[in-house]
Amino acid sequence: MALRVSNPVLTEGSFERAARENFGTSQLTVAGVIGKTAYLCGVAGLAASITWSRVGGVDPQAVYPWMIGGLIATLVLGLIMAFVPRSVPFLATPYAAAEGLFLGAISAFANASYPGIASTALLLTFGAAVAVLGLWRSGLVRGGGIVMKIVTVSTVAIGLVYLASMLFRLFGMGGFEFLYDSSPLGIGVGVFICVIASLNLVHDFEFIEGRARDGAPKALEWHAAFGVLVTLVWMYIEFLRLLMKLRRR
Repeated sequence: MALRVSNPVLTEGSFERAARENFGTSQLTVAGVIGKTAYLCGVAGLAASITWSRVGGVDPQAVYPWMIGGLIATLVLGLIMAFVPRSVPFLATPYAAAEGLFLGAISAFANASYPGIASTALLLTFGAAVAVLGLWRSGLVRGGGIVMKIVTVSTVAIGLVYLASMLFRLFGMGGFEFLYDSSPLGIGVGVFICVIASLNLVHDFEFIEGRARDGAPKALEWHAAFGVLVTLVWMYIEFLRLLMKLRRR
């Protein structure tokens, strides 16, 4: 059986469910998905500026309700959109805003300890996205190749390791310190995760291009843009974590 898309938002099953609930004569296009993704990134950026500015205020702790509220809203809205595809066009904007509130806070806190780190992480995310999509367009990296199969398996493995680490820490068992420390192993793992996260964009856009060829309804552009946003956020967080490890050395 062929390995499919790593992004849980962009799967055959999710798109089939969404397609059954969305009709119309207009069809999904890659350009349309890119435009909507840019819009969602803009919404997230504007929301991030709110918590970013509050961290630098008189009482930085006042940002915690915004940050935690944004995280909870992100999780709740993300689950709703994953299981109720019809809701995606309406909830994608508030989801991006909630994501921005959370990211703005953690970025500002990281930047307070390591000045300039947030802007560097943002530039690395943008640069990696452009580079990966350029490799995909050139045909050097395609979704059906052995490299992308490795990416799919690695993505699942990374998710399981993060989940196990969270559970171990929840029960006071420690574990998987290499995910967080600045040792050579920790940095090497961080670089590997950043590469895997970035290459997931190949899966995303190859899947989207396939749905465009199949004549998927235009309403699904919001669904696709939501999926790409999830990948971009993961990339940014991993680049931020890696840079923090490097600064601690």
